[in-house]
Amino acid sequence: MKYNSKILEKIDVINAVLYSLNQQNIFKNPDFLIDEMSSEFYLMFHHTKKVNSPRLSIICSNFDLQIDLDRIDEAFVWSNEQLEKDKDDIKKLLVILFTSIIKARYCG
Repeated sequence: MKYNSKILEKIDVINAVLYSLNQQNIFKNPDFLIDEMSSEFYLMFHHTKKVNSPRLSIICSNFDLQIDLDRIDEAFVWSNEQLEKDKDDIKKLLVILFTSIIKARYCG
């Protein structure tokens, strides 16, 4: 599928992080699956669920880059302006997110 330029800009950020971790780009990476509702203006990836692994979704739209983590939808959301201004900081946070152990504790 052909994605518009705003989507591709966000994919470039994610791929730069994956490459820095010696991983394949997100389209070829077996750890991510494209959501069936994706289109040229909206692209969602889901991390393939592993045992004891929280849900992780990456959503690229014309307006922002969003990370949903476990039960927290919109855990991180960056507008196009924020991506342009703070790209290096966002990449650093994505490296931490992709390489850290996340412990979730549920009550009730």
